Amino acid sequence: MDILKDIIEQHFISPEKQEILILLKKYDLADLILKHGTLLIEQIQKHLSTNNKAPLPILSSSASNLLVAINSKVTLITDPFEKRKIQQAVANLSVRMFASIIKLFPNDALEVLKAVQEGLQSTSSLWSYDYNDIDQLMHLSGFYEMIQSIDGSNAAKKIKKIEQGPISFLKWTKKCDTGFLTSELKEKGWIKSQNGFVKLFDNQDESLKVHWNTNYRYELARLLFMLHEKDFIRPVPSKGYFAIAERHIVDFAEKPLPKNALKKLSSKMTQEPDKYKEIISEVDELINKLNSR
Repeated sequence: MDILKDIIEQHFISPEKQEILILLKKYDLADLILKHGTLLIEQIQKHLSTNNKAPLPILSSSASNLLVAINSKVTLITDPFEKRKIQQAVANLSVRMFASIIKLFPNDALEVLKAVQEGLQSTSSLWSYDYNDIDQLMHLSGFYEMIQSIDGSNAAKKIKKIEQGPISFLKWTKKCDTGFLTSELKEKGWIKSQNGFVKLFDNQDESLKVHWNTNYRYELARLLFMLHEKDFIRPVPSKGYFAIAERHIVDFAEKPLPKNALKKLSSKMTQEPDKYKEIISEVDELINKLNSR
């Protein structure tokens, strides 16, 4: 499991690492990916004992086999949110694995990626998978264009950053209208304006600033925790909801929150509920009202 943990540690932000590993284990994907990666390493090592060129047939076959194996598990997942999160996580892990292989063969970088793509394309055609979705999840087209733009000898150094995916945001699940929530927050003096706060949801504007009275920062942490817990909000595509909120929330003087502040505050309240029972009670009462609408 060390190989898989290492990849997750490098690729995912802190709030998500354990969640991703739990999901992978839940659907029997952790051992599958680990075994596949271990087998691929053994095959490459055996190949390199007699040939310094990239083992293209092995890589194409490996990509194909991994896709079929993963899909056989993913199709059984009934929760669409968890299914998509698993697809995104597996895609990111797979890209990391193949990027590491490309670094071993810098002069064959383009051929390696072609072999992986061809394996995925032929398998998708055979099994009626949506290759376009696979390509988007793994950012293969952008990866391919990047390799084409650089010469092979520099590929290993330059293929480190995969094309950035969609900007993460907080999705309001529409269990109820946001109007009641924002009116309550405004009445309590926690927010500057209703229209301003509602922009925190379903918004991919990276420059967005949402004002919150940071005298009530514990209330904010509890509110976000409960909104997520009760499925009023979801992080899209798969980033931590606290981290997304911290990108946008500022105090009334435009000062941003410290990094990881909300997660730490939420953890403190979880660990010491008696100490923060009034805050917890007030926020939970608001969520209960929201839940009943």
